[in-house]
Amino acid sequence: MNKSPFPKPRFNRGVYIFSRLVALPYLHLALGIKKVHIQNESILNDALTESKKQGHTLLLAFRHTAKEDAPLLYSTVRKAHVRFLYGRDVLYWAGKITQFIFPRLGFIAVQNRGTNKEGMHFLRKEAQTARFPLALAPEGQVTYHSYHCFPLQVGVGTITTWALENQQKVTIIPIGIGYRYPKADDKWVDSLIDQWGQKVERQAKGTTLQEKLRSALEQTLEIIASIWNVTLVDTPYFPDKRDELCEKLLDIGEIEAGLDKGKGTILDRLYRLRFAGNDILYVLKKTDFSSEIQKNIYEYKREKAKNYLRISQVVDILQYLDPSYLQGRDVLGRSYETVLNLLDLMNRIEGGNIDSRHSPSHKHAYLQIGTALSYTESTFDGVGRKSKQHKIREDVQQALTQCGQDLEDYLVD
Repeated sequence: MNKSPFPKPRFNRGVYIFSRLVALPYLHLALGIKKVHIQNESILNDALTESKKQGHTLLLAFRHTAKEDAPLLYSTVRKAHVRFLYGRDVLYWAGKITQFIFPRLGFIAVQNRGTNKEGMHFLRKEAQTARFPLALAPEGQVTYHSYHCFPLQVGVGTITTWALENQQKVTIIPIGIGYRYPKADDKWVDSLIDQWGQKVERQAKGTTLQEKLRSALEQTLEIIASIWNVTLVDTPYFPDKRDELCEKLLDIGEIEAGLDKGKGTILDRLYRLRFAGNDILYVLKKTDFSSEIQKNIYEYKREKAKNYLRISQVVDILQYLDPSYLQGRDVLGRSYETVLNLLDLMNRIEGGNIDSRHSPSHKHAYLQIGTALSYTESTFDGVGRKSKQHKIREDVQQALTQCGQDLEDYLVD
């Protein structure tokens, strides 16, 4: 593949037509989505029509709850071509077809939690071009929770202010996303808990689903701590115990990768570790080295990279485990999201990634369209740049949180 992790977006109509032809079959056959339900679709359609007619920037800010989200949105939004922001590491593992198609659909590679002139140049230019709507996940990555919106990254505020430099108006459509499975009942979730137990050779304790899941969550921390030979902090408060474990795992990974230890938040460190490993595994090639000793060193670095990439994958899922998420109106939905995360954690321990995550087929997808947010320069008269960006992030956070609440109410009622 091209060594540049930020290929230039260059829309190709032929590739676009092909992508439209295969989008729905791919959604149904490859991703196992049987049916799509859209709530408040008129809000989205009106925004698409207005954006096309008036030539202003439209952002689709979606909750990123599963690996199927982007193909789901792309195949569902038919009134306009949508350009997606995607993590620059996606092209490493997604295959040659994706590497070819994404840039030719005008999709834009970005580096989460990193500063990069090349990626920012493309993103700023595309944000100021209102030819097509731009879709992004403001939380920065997949969060695996339909009903809880995590803190937003700076991107949505930055992109909006960039767009306002060239456009009279920017509209943001918040979108919640969730999935339902045809066999989803207490018995089905219980069978998934049993699958987890068989994999780890343990048994979840309790009589109710919630009791069993809480037991499985606690035992999972113990299992991971034993694999990497670290000690769990002695506290009954699960998030503290989980976060301390994540920090210790990242310490190990950063030492192996030769990175500065402990700089930034868990997500900052996770991304830095992931990019360091991916660049060794997917960018450098053995043929780049002329001497035998250089090739041997390269092979040694590859093996180390596999180890600390596995740590980054495990931490990726660990940080979203939380017993408190089991409390809510849709107890069943929250329960199977939790147990699917536990199974995915085993997948990551075994060397897998999000592409090999188990996702049951024949599922129904739900898009919850929220109230449109519109901004002009006059919206922020007398307000500094950072304050603008903060206000936009705050608005989008509230809107996506409301989408999650509305989606849960809809699915339960």
